Amino acid sequence: MAKIIAIREQPGYLDRAVDYFSSKREIARQIYEASITESLHTESPEPRWYLMLEDSDIIGSYGLIENDLMVRKDLTPWLCALYVEKNKSQQGLGGQLLKHARS
Repeated sequence: MAKIIAIREQPGYLDRAVDYFSSKREIARQIYEASITESLHTESPEPRWYLMLEDSDIIGSYGLIENDLMVRKDLTPWLCALYVEKNKSQQGLGGQLLKHARS
């Protein structure tokens, strides 16, 4: 069964999370590393980063950031980096991640 963890609450996942997020998008590893590291220490509600695990395997992810593209700063938090592994598609895992993000 899949579980969702907050990297802030389990900082031992920091390096794996940074590698995972950066491997799924064309965004430099340093950008994810800076934001995820910030999430470990900030008192602000964003950024927050989450992994979906099945046993010890990462099978999905998402983040909540203050805003994206700085266009609509009034819309916060901003859901980003939602991803589910292709071999896990059609199982409702994306919906589980979205539900978790809304809670």
